[in-house]
Amino acid sequence: MQTNNYNIEEEFNKISSGNKLRLISEINGILQSDNEEELNRLIGLLDTGNNAAAEMLSNALSESSNHLLNNILFKIVTGNYNVKMRSAAFDILKNKAKRNGNFLINYCADTDLQYRRFVSELLRFGSFTPHGAPSACLRKFCADEDEIVRANAAESIGFLKLKLVQTLKKMLLNDSFLVKASAIFSLGELKIESTIADLKYEFWKNRDDVVRKLIIDAIAKIDGRAGLNFLTDIAGLDNKCKRIDKIYLIKNIYRIYIENYKNTKYKNAVIKKIQNINIKINILKLEFYEDKLIREAILFYFSLSNVKKSIKIFNFLMIYLNKNLITPDNAEYKYIKDSLVKVAYPFYIKKYLEYMSASFETKMAYSGSFFNSYSILIEILSENRYFNEIAVLLNYFKDRKVFVELNIALLAASASIINYGAPKLSKSVLKNALFLLNDSNGDIRKAAADLIGKSKKINFAKYIYNKTISENYPDVLDNYIKNIIILTNNNKIYFKFFINSLHSNDTRIKEISLRIIKEFKISLNKHLNKKDIIDVYNIFKILADSKSESENVKALLASVISNFSNINRAEYKYLKEEFLEILFELLKESDNEEVLYNSLESLIKLGFKDSAVFFETILTKNRSVMFRFKVIELIGKLRDSDNHDSDNTNADNLDNHNTTIYNKNTYNKDADNAGGIHNNFNKLLEILRSSDEILIKISILRSLYSIDETRARAVIKNYLSDTNEDLRNIAEELLKIKK
Repeated sequence: MQTNNYNIEEEFNKISSGNKLRLISEINGILQSDNEEELNRLIGLLDTGNNAAAEMLSNALSESSNHLLNNILFKIVTGNYNVKMRSAAFDILKNKAKRNGNFLINYCADTDLQYRRFVSELLRFGSFTPHGAPSACLRKFCADEDEIVRANAAESIGFLKLKLVQTLKKMLLNDSFLVKASAIFSLGELKIESTIADLKYEFWKNRDDVVRKLIIDAIAKIDGRAGLNFLTDIAGLDNKCKRIDKIYLIKNIYRIYIENYKNTKYKNAVIKKIQNINIKINILKLEFYEDKLIREAILFYFSLSNVKKSIKIFNFLMIYLNKNLITPDNAEYKYIKDSLVKVAYPFYIKKYLEYMSASFETKMAYSGSFFNSYSILIEILSENRYFNEIAVLLNYFKDRKVFVELNIALLAASASIINYGAPKLSKSVLKNALFLLNDSNGDIRKAAADLIGKSKKINFAKYIYNKTISENYPDVLDNYIKNIIILTNNNKIYFKFFINSLHSNDTRIKEISLRIIKEFKISLNKHLNKKDIIDVYNIFKILADSKSESENVKALLASVISNFSNINRAEYKYLKEEFLEILFELLKESDNEEVLYNSLESLIKLGFKDSAVFFETILTKNRSVMFRFKVIELIGKLRDSDNHDSDNTNADNLDNHNTTIYNKNTYNKDADNAGGIHNNFNKLLEILRSSDEILIKISILRSLYSIDETRARAVIKNYLSDTNEDLRNIAEELLKIKK
């Protein structure tokens, strides 16, 4: 009930965050009453110019179960109110029905025509308990004397999925156009296969084109083999049957196709049937159809048809592709591609691309929209083995100012020439790839290197290697190195070449050579003899000892040494210790964190287990948090064998950081628990308790778990209630790991 001192109309029109709660309270008070005058005043506020306030009121009215309110809303919907009020009242009744539509059944007995019309329509929006509650109402309305009531009721049956099949069949066969249309719609929604026979009967009996289209739609929705057979049988009739819309048939056959796309057997059956249909389709009128599904269906049918070569259709499809920006993830893309294969001679494609490049300057701003043209056409050339055209186009475009994507696509497609084994054409495309290694665009240079890499011609590696020296883009350099390795991997001659390149005075050459050597998969036990390995050691030793060598070279060197972890032949094993000596030299002489970390990582790969060295690096002052984080993770890989404290020859060194332990003669290379007066677990636990860095604590918790899961769980549990969210999360993560 409205309070005496509260003017709801005034407050409603100036609604704000300040008075909103009070206003809602007043509205709810009115809705809980049975005061018809107050309710009428409240509903009258829907006709306000304040949209936000009207929406708030509409939501409140929609949630109310007040019976008197329902009566007022029906009076507005059926009365002589303005359109805005009637529309608002209808929407509120609809929203109320969605929540619980049972109240509508109380109005089914009303004899007023307007009530019957609105109730028969509103029922379709309702949620009913039980689901079949409105069935009796709808049967009654389906027999109503008013055509609109009957049509509304028939359509509501379909929306509610009520299986009043006999009622709908009767309306289908013996009623007006409007009612038939609604009955057909609902039969399609119910998807009861046995009703296809009735729909077929009505199709042949009825000469109305619209009714026939609706029946075709319904049968396509019902699906089933019978539906497909009916549609394809109709589509296969003589084209003189002008009253049958063939495009509409194709659309619905296509609908069945896409709805069953994952069913390969069924999908193939659709394709087989549609290929046996002889329908003349003018593909050039494709854009006359606004319905996207119809356009897809036409392209689908056309792509399966036996069509002649046509430059006119080829050009049309290319224009359509570009105009609509159709990408490969679109269904139309595949159908257009399949159609282009049928209508285009290879020289159509060649001429089209040449034309596009000739007008490059005027189309520069639209380069993105033309990429589809390039990719789809070059895909066609490649997949259909038009190798000569690919080679000719690459040669034609290699030194012309064209869209970057075109040359990239041509280079990628040229791989099919090499894979197929066409020597003369392979030689041509590789020659052009070498030329394009000098292109100003980095992506083209990468594509050229990729093609050369696929050739497996080892002598081409030198051309890419020469380009690495001057390459400024990191991603292109990475690509060059990748393809050099593809071409030369497991080749002893090239391995020695890259090793000998380390004698160069050019830091860039040494860096690139080390990166290549790092990725080499050459067997140290099979391909390299003792002298070879000694030569490698000597060169590495020179680099490590050089005071003038860059830290970047030394960091790469430290990483490369891990490759020598697979020296297994007995007579070579002593050489592994010589490489360890280089790593200790780097650890001793360098203060660069990348050099130190790479050296430690290589130590692990070479089988080194003395954790004292690792703790020494992180306990040294001025080490970055990230460096310590990474080294602690390495310590986690040094798993203790028995988790007991052990003494070690290096024990005192952890407490005396002025004394280096980076000495070949003092480490215990076979130690499982070396690392000080405490084992790895206890030492990390000590650092954990003294550290304030969250990242360090996270890395220690992970490493503790790796070293000794059982002991670690007891420690990790303490962090489940930590004030830091990241520590709580890592604790939860680790404790969830199953033993």
